[in-house]
Amino acid sequence: MPCNGIAVLTAQMTLNLQAHFDKADHRHDFAAWLRQYGVLVKRWWPMRATRSWALGIGSDWTGLQFVGSEIRISDERDYLAHQAEVDRAFELAQLYTGSLSQQQVVETCAALGLNPQNITCGGYGSPVLTFTLQAGVTVLVKVHLDGRIEMISQDGDFDTGKTVLEALLAALQVEGVNIQPTGQVETHHHDVLTVNSYEHYHQH
Repeated sequence: MPCNGIAVLTAQMTLNLQAHFDKADHRHDFAAWLRQYGVLVKRWWPMRATRSWALGIGSDWTGLQFVGSEIRISDERDYLAHQAEVDRAFELAQLYTGSLSQQQVVETCAALGLNPQNITCGGYGSPVLTFTLQAGVTVLVKVHLDGRIEMISQDGDFDTGKTVLEALLAALQVEGVNIQPTGQVETHHHDVLTVNSYEHYHQH
């Protein structure tokens, strides 16, 4: 039996970028965001073979593809001539879509009536976003840009925390968040996780 202490649940979230960019306003917003960073954005076009979207970077024939949850580089034509521009757009796209995942988790928790508090983020594209919830026990949630999520109960005993974290995960899934646990709920003593998560992340 685990001793009393913090319960920790780790999970992985993926965002369906293909479905996200099916909406014209989402395509417009992303292209406009890239232009703010000086990226030469051309046109969007549908990739009929994969039923996905591609965005021209530097030319009308090379750029980024969004297939399912993946970002791919389209290098059918002109890639070498625009490689630096396309590679930079790829890195920016990872920041953008990672931030979309962070935003989705916060907004979904709010829609569930859990009122996210103490939101800490270093700005758009921050490596980790943290916030707390009151769900029977206090829960600290950490959402990384790569979709990794950690949910940590901050008070109560392990069994109560485990129940709360598993219920929170199930509620997010019901609300349409594509999130899967990466292991069973574990336990840690309270003195293991006393450092502010955002500061701890940047010190390592």
